[in-house]
Parts: sequence; C-alpha cells; structure tokens
Amino acid sequence: MTKSLKFMSRVTKACVVSFLAVVAVATTAAAQFTPPFGEWKRLFPEPIVAPQGDGFESAGTFNPAVIKKDGKFVMLYRAQDRKGTSSLGYGSGDDGIHFVRRAEPVMSPEAPYEKGGGVEDPRLVKIGHTYYLTYTGYNNVDGVGPTGKDAQLCLPTWCTGSGRV
Repeated sequence: MTKSLKFMSRVTKACVVSFLAVVAVATTAAAQFTPPFGEWKRLFPEPIVAPQGDGFESAGTFNPAVIKKDGKFVMLYRAQDRKGTSSLGYGSGDDGIHFVRRAEPVMSPEAPYEKGGGVEDPRLVKIGHTYYLTYTGYNNVDGVGPTGKDAQLCLPTWCTGSGRV
C-alpha cells in the first residue's frame, strides 16, 4: 500500500470509530433519561375537546390553555372554522377533564394583523390580580412577510373585579 492509501485507511477507521462512539453515547443517554415528572399516560381514548358543529370550531380545536379560577377549571382553546379562520373558544368544568363549551367564541379576529388567519394558540397566566393572555394574531391575507403572511404575539389583560371570566 502506498503512504496515501495507508493514511486514508487510518482516517476512515478513525471516522468510523468516532461515529460509532457518538452513536453509543447517544443511545445510552437516551435510554437513561427519565422525565422529572414521571411518565405521561392518556386518561381517556377520546380527546377532552374536539371539533363540533358547523360554526367557529367545525374544522379543528387546538392548543388549550387551562387555569383554575374560583374552584373551576377554565379553558381557552384555538378553534378553527372550515374557512381556516381561528378564534378562541371557552370551556369550563369542575374536574379539568369534562368541559362545558360556549356556543360562540370569546375572542374573534378583529385587528388588521389577525386578517384571514385569526387568533391562535392562547397562553393564560394569572399574576397578582391580573390575568394575562398571550395569543398569536395571524394575518394570511396581506401581511408584511415575504409571502404576504405574518404572525404577531399579542397580549390582552383582564383584572379580577372587572367582569366575568
């Protein structure tokens, strides 16, 4: 064998050995990982909230945000109609699994940055006496992005004592 072939053979062997070592470490690390909160298990074979009817939540229900207020679980979720427009639905319940949903959305697209796509992906948290809701305002009609679409992170608030949630 020439010097260059011997060198290539050593480099190839080194690469293969290095690759196998990385695979072995990754496999061992993945096998040993245990989430700190334990294993997730489905409580029921059916979803907690699913599309229904012909209105604002007929095509899809996604990404719920749930909090506990005055002993009840309150859920806001993204609902999508058959045109692809999203709004926020509302449900409440006593056990965090069974929810009574309102017939109409609690937030619908109104702002220019919500045109076409709507309001999506609610996240809800209470800090002090104020509830903060972040959501995505999605414009898929004439947005500022290169494809005419854009998404904005939005923040409405609601203070306790200012009305009914």
